[in-house]
Amino acid sequence: MKGCNPHNVACAFKELGRKLLALIEEKIGALGPENAFVATNAKFLTSRGYSVAPVMTAFLEKGLELYYNVVPVHSPYYADLHLVAYNKDSSKGVYARVARSAVEKIAACDRATADYIKWEPLSPGGAEGWSDKARYLTILAAWLSGASHELLLGAELHNHVCPGLISGYLIIRRLEELGLLKQGVEIKLVSAPPWCKDDLLIQVLDATPGKRNFSVKFLTEDRRQELRRSLGGDPAYIAFIHDRGREEVLVISFDWEKAREIAGVVGGHPKFEAGHVRRLVETLG
Repeated sequence: MKGCNPHNVACAFKELGRKLLALIEEKIGALGPENAFVATNAKFLTSRGYSVAPVMTAFLEKGLELYYNVVPVHSPYYADLHLVAYNKDSSKGVYARVARSAVEKIAACDRATADYIKWEPLSPGGAEGWSDKARYLTILAAWLSGASHELLLGAELHNHVCPGLISGYLIIRRLEELGLLKQGVEIKLVSAPPWCKDDLLIQVLDATPGKRNFSVKFLTEDRRQELRRSLGGDPAYIAFIHDRGREEVLVISFDWEKAREIAGVVGGHPKFEAGHVRRLVETLG
């Protein structure tokens, strides 16, 4: 490859994507829009000032669609390249990784080779805890359960799906029912206390601290328990609503006990596992 310019770097990462696709289809069967799930952090990676996102091109050329089949997953720009693929027809999956050192070589216009790719088989319930593989598997579990695209958008920023992120999705649904999420309505949020719910609202509502419409306040445990007793649920947000001259303040709480009851989860807060995510999405989503 002559020269190292944006076009040539993009072509190098596209070639890596083609090699990833070939390996994946060899292991789990042909991917298509009706059977395939792919999650990758390629969108968020850069190297030597270049984007790694062209890795996704080979999968999109197969007819896969962003968020319908391909879910971007947030990560630091300097992370290894991760990709999870699953074929519903074969019930097989692959977890692939390309080390940062290899990503740097490709960004320097080194030719992508299959040797750069490390892989292992996976199943939807095959990992627990906080590993990269486990995070991706929770997104797969949610997708298999018919997760809404709002929830998948939240998973993009949060880099996994968990009960806390699902609580944010349910809060969004409730605000919609109240008619508070529509054009012409400005909403400013104070999260008190913060938990995973916040990443979904930030992502879906374009509500960020930098734009001064989202802030986070910590609560002492005594104050949190006091508010829980008075609100009948865990304190979640104070929302300041501005609607064509009308102003309103809304206090939002979330009833974890009711959520566990509906989902049939017992024994305290659900663990961070793909199986719990799948149950919660199926019953609450």
